[in-house]
Amino acid sequence: ISGLERLGYTIIEPSAVLATWSRDAPGATCTASFSVQDARSGTGLDLYAGLADLPSAAAAYALRAAASLPPDRPDRAEALRRYGHRGPGEMRPDAQRWAHNAAWLDLLAEHPLRHPADAAARRRAEAEAWITKRVAGGRRQKLLDAVARARALCRATDLAWDALTMVLTAGQSWLAAAAAETRNAGLLEREEDALFLELEELKQVATGEWHCGRGDEVRALVARRKAPASAGVDGYRNRPTPAGPGAARGPAARPNGVTPPQPAAIWLSEIADPGWAPFWLGSAGILVAGDDLWSPGMIVARALGVPVIAGAGQVVAGTPPGALIAFDGATGLISFP
Repeated sequence: ISGLERLGYTIIEPSAVLATWSRDAPGATCTASFSVQDARSGTGLDLYAGLADLPSAAAAYALRAAASLPPDRPDRAEALRRYGHRGPGEMRPDAQRWAHNAAWLDLLAEHPLRHPADAAARRRAEAEAWITKRVAGGRRQKLLDAVARARALCRATDLAWDALTMVLTAGQSWLAAAAAETRNAGLLEREEDALFLELEELKQVATGEWHCGRGDEVRALVARRKAPASAGVDGYRNRPTPAGPGAARGPAARPNGVTPPQPAAIWLSEIADPGWAPFWLGSAGILVAGDDLWSPGMIVARALGVPVIAGAGQVVAGTPPGALIAFDGATGLISFP
């Protein structure tokens, strides 16, 4: 769009959403490529705060609301029924889901809400007003059309992510009997390890082709597949990049397995995992080693209005838990007060 360069904006047309499954490292992912950004501040990124109709954001708000209800309230059970397929590490076949661990709601209740939905929506409206009044005539409509397409792609990415979590949850349920059989046959130590076997391999268990004498071989195969396919935080470039506007300050903390950091902490994460979104609502902000500004987790964090910086590999790797961190998600500046 001609003329926007003077305002410091970059427009990248929406391209595609890809959903993939890796056999070598079971898990799923979604990626998207698009952007309407302000090159000088975080204003452009606020165009994606408070987005409606993102399943991950809806799940975060619904579960957060349910956490404040008594255990016998029907609304609490309904939230778990509707969003019980979500959970930390939700793209792993052996992920724990909210439906499997209702006690997470009690833990979530200990995290006061810091990022309400109305605040995120207000920031989006303010950003849109600030930008559009600086673009006149036909160019304004072109900009709004581009933003609308990018927002639609945000929703498409999150819909794909949510659908994949449903498929993986269903797979866990469908394979329960076969998982019990693999353990009873002495091939695996835990039933959930069967979720790292392929269907043909499970068939061989059922038909007796894999006998208990092959237990060591099968367990070694599962161990290789369970290992996270990750470069580790040291494998990421250290180029802190604004990803979600907002000021954040708090103690550094890392999610540990399925245990969230303490309330009001600065989360240090290799990637932004949308399964943690209900707990993000009570965080101070998130520093992510990965540098993909439009990963599913980044889209969700931005929609919730949570301050985020991407590409902070050195800080994520080198900051000890409890260290005080402050950062600005609109500029990418990180400090240690």
